[in-house]
Amino acid sequence: MPFGRKGKRLIMEHAGVYLTVDLGKEEFTLTVDGSIPKTAPFPTDGKWTLSNRDFVGAICSATNRDPHITGGHDEWWLILNDVKEFSKRYRDRHPDVLRLALLSGSNPYEGMDTYLKSYFDHSGKSDDEGYRPGARYGHYEWLGGSVSDEDFDVLSSIGSIIDSGKEEGYKVIGPWVLRAMTGPKDGEFIVESIAPATFKLPRIKTPKWS
Repeated sequence: MPFGRKGKRLIMEHAGVYLTVDLGKEEFTLTVDGSIPKTAPFPTDGKWTLSNRDFVGAICSATNRDPHITGGHDEWWLILNDVKEFSKRYRDRHPDVLRLALLSGSNPYEGMDTYLKSYFDHSGKSDDEGYRPGARYGHYEWLGGSVSDEDFDVLSSIGSIIDSGKEEGYKVIGPWVLRAMTGPKDGEFIVESIAPATFKLPRIKTPKWS
């Protein structure tokens, strides 16, 4: 069970909305309050894979939110995938399915001072950051990113930041949550994934002489 500020145990209550993104079948599955699941094909429009923009559209549709206005800042989803699915061991074969559950309430990690954050926006820019007291930029440090990728990026970006964060001393200690924020202009969005972590400076490595 994840821990919040000052070691308080967190209870993540689901709101009864579940969304599955299946890259193999190229379809979304939505289940609301135990109803019969509904499916929809990816709106690829001739593209070879799902785009980040279409993923945001599915998130908004799942909660009947207008994607063309500012919103989603307090709409958090729990990533149900096991963290080990994103680890370095699985670098070349990330899971094909992303499983999400809408959470009741605001960010469950509010107030934590040590965590990993990965995000991407409508322009294709993505960044990975580690937050901790004493970080090199005052409160965070840059762990990686790109500037031109608009393909669906949640699965690979989490795998990447887990790997790069581990090299810098971060260890994830709880499940990942994400939110898809739209606006302020029509068509703009940011998808942000967060997980709590611990930090310990990496050990100094010495060469193996021969």
